[in-house]
Amino acid sequence: MITVLVAEDEKLIRKGIVAMVGRSGLNADTVLEARDGLEAWEILEQQPVEVLITDIRMPQLDGIALVERSRQLPNPPLVLVISGYDDFSYAVSMLRSGVQDYLLKPVETDKFNAAMDRLSALLAQRQSQQRSRREYFLLHLSYLMEHPDADPVRRDTALQEVEEQFFHGSFQAVCARKEAVQAPQDTLALKGPAGIWVYLVPQAEQILGERVVGESDCHQGVQALHQAYQEAYTAWKQCFFTGGRGRKIPASNTAVPPKAEHLLDLIRLSRWQEVLKLLEQGACQVGRGELEAETFGKVCQAMAEGLAETYRELYEADETPLQFQNLWCYPCWDSYLQKLTQWMELFCQRLDQEFADYESKQKIWDAVEYIRKNFRAPINMAMVSNHVSMNYSLFSVFFKQYTGTNFVSFLQTLRLEEAQRLLRETDLRVSEISARAGFSGEKHFSKVFKAAMGVSPSDWRRLNYMKEG
Repeated sequence: MITVLVAEDEKLIRKGIVAMVGRSGLNADTVLEARDGLEAWEILEQQPVEVLITDIRMPQLDGIALVERSRQLPNPPLVLVISGYDDFSYAVSMLRSGVQDYLLKPVETDKFNAAMDRLSALLAQRQSQQRSRREYFLLHLSYLMEHPDADPVRRDTALQEVEEQFFHGSFQAVCARKEAVQAPQDTLALKGPAGIWVYLVPQAEQILGERVVGESDCHQGVQALHQAYQEAYTAWKQCFFTGGRGRKIPASNTAVPPKAEHLLDLIRLSRWQEVLKLLEQGACQVGRGELEAETFGKVCQAMAEGLAETYRELYEADETPLQFQNLWCYPCWDSYLQKLTQWMELFCQRLDQEFADYESKQKIWDAVEYIRKNFRAPINMAMVSNHVSMNYSLFSVFFKQYTGTNFVSFLQTLRLEEAQRLLRETDLRVSEISARAGFSGEKHFSKVFKAAMGVSPSDWRRLNYMKEG
C-alpha cells in the first residue's frame, strides 16, 4: 500500500499534481490532498503516508516546518518539494536536511515522472529494509517465546533487540490457525507448532474468530512472552476438543483416559463404534477440565500411529491408503474424528473381507487345533503362524476375532486347565506338574496360577481335596 499526500495551497496546481501522480509509475493506492501545511500535518498524524509532495510557501504552516515535523514521525515519509524559482535556495537547504527530491514550478511531466521513479526505487529499498528489520525482530521474539531456558547470552541479546519495540503496556497471546481468525494488518504474528499462529495484541478481542481460539491472561513485558504463549497454546488445545474460544481451564485430572492399546484392540475386533464413544467421552472430559488436553491428545496420536503401523504390518505395505496427520494438524476435533472414522471403516472392512475368506478361517481353525495338541511344548505365536503359513500380524488379529482372546491368554488358559487336572487327579509334585502343563518353570507357574486362581497350586490342591472329600 502506497499513500501519497499532496500539500499545496493553490487548488489548480494541487489537482494537477494529483493527476500526474496517478499517471506516473509510482503505483500509488491512495492520493490525499491538503490545502495548507497544518491540514497536511493533521493527516500525517492520523495515518501512515509513504510520500509527501509539498510546496514551500503555504498558509498556517509552511513546507519547511511541515517537513521538520514529519521527521519526528515513527515512519517519516519520503519528501518531494515543488518550489517556485524564488524559493530555490530553500529547496537546496531542505535537500541537505534529508528531503529526497525537488522540482521547480511549473512542473514538467518528464521531470515529475523521473522524480516519481526515483521515489519508487527508494520506497522499494525502504520497504525491503523494513521487512528485514521486522523479520529479525520476529525471529528474536520467536526464540524468546519457545526457549525460555536458552543460553543466557543469546537470550539477553534477543531481549535487547526486541524490548524497545515490544508492547509498553499489557498484552495477550492468542493461538489459532490463520484461516480461523481475522487479525489487524500490523499484528505481531509468530509461527507456532503444527501450523498454529501466535498473535500478540494489547487485547485479545482484536483477533476476530470464535472457533478453536485460545487466549492467554494479560501480561506485561517481553519477559512474560513464554508464559503467555504456554497459556494460549494450552487453551487452544482445550478449545480444539470443544470447538470454542477461551482461556486455559485448570485440569483436575480426575478422569482416567482410555489406553491406546485398548482402543486399537477394539478396532482390530471391528468394534470401532465403541472407540468413537470412548473418544467423544474423553473430549467431553477435556472440556469439563477433568482431563488434560495434552494427555488425551497423546492417547489419540498413539492410537492413530498404532493403527497405521498395524495396517502396514498386516498387509506388508509401505504406505497406507489414507494419510493420517498429526492430531493437532486438523482444524478441529470434528475434522479429526471424521478422518479417523474413514480410517477405521477402511481398516475393519479390509479385515472383515480377509477373515470372511474360507482359507483364512480354516487356517485359524488349524492353528487352534495345533495349539490344543501342542500346548505342553514350548510353542509361541511365531511358530504357530508359521505352521499355518499366515502373516504374523494378520494371524494375531484373526486369532483374537475367532477366539475372543489373544494368543498368550488362550495358551495360558489351556496350560492352567491342564495343571488343575493334574493337581486334582495325580499326586505329582508342583514342579513336575509345571513342566507337564507346559510352563517354563515352577516359579513362573506358581505366579501365573495364583494370579488366575487366587491361591497357590498347593493350596488349591488342598482346598479341592477338602471339597471332594
